[in-house]
Amino acid sequence: QEPQDDACQLPAPQPAILVSMSLPCGSTLGRLPPRLFAGPWVPLQPRTVSLCHTVRWRTSRSRGGLLVCDPLLTWGSTATMGVRELLDTVDRAEAASTGAHRLLWERLSCRAQTLLPEFTAPELCRMLFAFHRVRLRDEDLLSAACEGILDDDEGSRPGKELTVNDAALLLKVLSKHGYADTPVVDALLARVGERLEEATAADISQLLS
Repeated sequence: QEPQDDACQLPAPQPAILVSMSLPCGSTLGRLPPRLFAGPWVPLQPRTVSLCHTVRWRTSRSRGGLLVCDPLLTWGSTATMGVRELLDTVDRAEAASTGAHRLLWERLSCRAQTLLPEFTAPELCRMLFAFHRVRLRDEDLLSAACEGILDDDEGSRPGKELTVNDAALLLKVLSKHGYADTPVVDALLARVGERLEEATAADISQLLS
């Protein structure tokens, strides 16, 4: 056997060093050069395990963030959405600042137009305000919304049982979009006039804003 020189021996690694070199969960030691483990093995400390969990959590969060980078993949499957699910999707897409992804909002608009007879007035306002906040003016959606408000069919809900607040918000959101439809404006103002005694100060403020 060759004599061992004590001066050339590597010192045993300390736990703190192993913690700093610990790998994310799922990594294998076989991928690392043997020279990193020249000294005797020291069991990983509990802190190392917690670091592994932290790495895994951050990876999961980062992967989730990547999905938002493709909004169409995340929220573009609209064919089976009902009114409530569609509104929740619109809110999340608007909160994620996806206004530049026009194809996504075109799909949301098409689904909204399909479901429009099922929208109540507050739900329709919620949809149109979301489009305004992402700075999108969808003429087809606005036109369909106005038709829905004037539709007297029993199966159409947007123009039914309008309160003063509903009428005021519909007028406001149409104004935000710069969309003028005289028959709709006249119908909404007539509805306000019929129930003016029920108007609150907030309703009057919405009408005047």
